[in-house]
Amino acid sequence: MLATAADLLARWDARLLYDLAGDDGAPVDPEAFADNPRVAAALRGAAGEVRSAVLKGGRYRIEQLQSLSDDDAAYLKDIVCGLAMLRLTACRVSTVGTEVWQQLRRDLRERLEELERGDRVFATADAISAGLPKTDGPKAVDYQRMNLLVDRCRGYYPARSDDLPAGR
Repeated sequence: MLATAADLLARWDARLLYDLAGDDGAPVDPEAFADNPRVAAALRGAAGEVRSAVLKGGRYRIEQLQSLSDDDAAYLKDIVCGLAMLRLTACRVSTVGTEVWQQLRRDLRERLEELERGDRVFATADAISAGLPKTDGPKAVDYQRMNLLVDRCRGYYPARSDDLPAGR
């Protein structure tokens, strides 16, 4: 599991969470919060949604998500707990307000999309070693020495320098 009930309590107001976890209109007992089926279902669903997004992006394996450093793990828990909160408040949006709920939803969807696209990355060994792509290959001078048709018919074909990376 990517986040626990204790992580949820650390990030959101406990009174609100106790209220949302109750099905009968009464808040749940704080001692029973960690074992509450609604809370567990919300956390499992949120963790599944995060896993789905990062696996779709193809950037992480499940083992990597479970062994993140403290800062990255905290960020991941923020996302999972936010999604769990969305699930808990979905049936009672008026509890937090429609505008707040919609803004939270947009923010979390954007974070998931950024993880999926690779705009935000966790500091895994693979991500750290990836770096920037390097280009190599022949330089413009090498092509000129080959005396290709493209170079002999100036003005008919685009300049070779337009096809090569800058500085090559």
